[in-house]
Amino acid sequence: MKRKAVLKKLLALTAAASVAMCAAGCGGTDGDGEKKDASRTEVSSYLGETEDKLVEDLGFEKNEFGVYPDLDEMVFVCDEGTVTSVHIFSGDEDHGAEYTVFGIGLGDEADGAEEKIADDFTLVDFYEIPYDAGNETRYIFQSGDGANAMIVDADADGKVKGVTYAPSEGMIEDTEGYGEDIDF
Repeated sequence: MKRKAVLKKLLALTAAASVAMCAAGCGGTDGDGEKKDASRTEVSSYLGETEDKLVEDLGFEKNEFGVYPDLDEMVFVCDEGTVTSVHIFSGDEDHGAEYTVFGIGLGDEADGAEEKIADDFTLVDFYEIPYDAGNETRYIFQSGDGANAMIVDADADGKVKGVTYAPSEGMIEDTEGYGEDIDF
């Protein structure tokens, strides 16, 4: 049951972000948001940061669903003024492609994700999700101290199509066995 509740929340966030319109002027960083390369901004450091710092550094505006930014394909969820999760995912506009989480970005080779984060995360599980267009793969990583988890979703071609970074509590357990009993 708990797994379904978390999955429903993630699906609701994804749907909410997909419905949101792109806000003019949102983009790169002039603050502490690190650039991994000239075209992508690293956003993993915002987990646990204040909502004010997120807005100050990246210039994001809260959308009608109460999350940041008002862009398709990217969501920062805040609770009581603190960033509690970071989500980037593929969509029609691919605004999320401008950002990375621990150097992992949309369109990257999913097989290279584990190597990029090996110093900070351990692969704890992976499984395939069957679709008519081909199987997608979900990789689940946990930080060395166990505090945070990252989910990397890959499309049938092995390209990263989504990254979620959040506290581990509940996230690891809620994904165990997912995909095994799904009938598509």
